[in-house]
Amino acid sequence: MRAKRMRLLLGILLFGSLWGALEATLGGVLAFFHIPHYGGIMANIGFFIMGAALALYKRPGMQLGIAAVAAAFKLLDVAIFHVPPVARMVLNPMVAIILEALAFEAVAVSILRRWPRKVLAQAGAGASGMLLSYGGIALAFNYLTRMGPQTILADPLGWVLRDGGFAAALALVGLPLGLGLGGLL
Repeated sequence: MRAKRMRLLLGILLFGSLWGALEATLGGVLAFFHIPHYGGIMANIGFFIMGAALALYKRPGMQLGIAAVAAAFKLLDVAIFHVPPVARMVLNPMVAIILEALAFEAVAVSILRRWPRKVLAQAGAGASGMLLSYGGIALAFNYLTRMGPQTILADPLGWVLRDGGFAAALALVGLPLGLGLGGLL
């Protein structure tokens, strides 16, 4: 039993660190160069990683741990850029990462429990989970942090449909690929 817990903890740390490192490096590069929809690209990397972990470990719930580890990587910005932990560049991605994991858990895990090998169900779970996470992010940035980007604060529903729609389209492929990779491992 102890070996199983240790394996699960190592999986959470490994997958969370991978996601967090990509958020800190690739996400920063995409944001620096103002690549359109970089948040959707990074969210799909998160869904891919959570999908691989779910297929490999078959443990719903561990995705929240993976997201917590990934979100913690954003705290490196506090030391690197000398900004407070509640700065927009730190807090917003942390909130988004946690909300993406909650949406993944709510949608993807429940759908995949019923149809684990159906690629169409996996694609639908990815797209609907992504839209749910974008809805949660819009609500959080508008009513919780009040520090979201102007595109979200000015038109939250339009942002969810436009940017969330793009991210959901990517998730049609991203989640099944992550699940497939995790199944191969």
